[in-house]
Amino acid sequence: MPFLHASVRTADESPELIDHLQVELLRLATGLLGKVASVTSVLVERVPGGVWRVGGNPVEPAAHVSRQLIPAEAFRFVTRLRK
Repeated sequence: MPFLHASVRTADESPELIDHLQVELLRLATGLLGKVASVTSVLVERVPGGVWRVGGNPVEPAAHVSRQLIPAEAFRFVTRLRK
């Protein structure tokens, strides 16, 4: 089962934002990576304020998405991003 995990820091606390991010990540997983939506798991978690920094400076909004790619997936993903 494919699994995508996103950590998000934003002032927007609405549940609609999480719903939107989950839908969009699933769309990208199926569209760019060819994953089957019915078996793809997406987790979006909120990160508390004050804990996300880039270059030592606090940032907002911020997000990090992770997904383990097998070599064929990585090649397909990078190839489509370059178009």
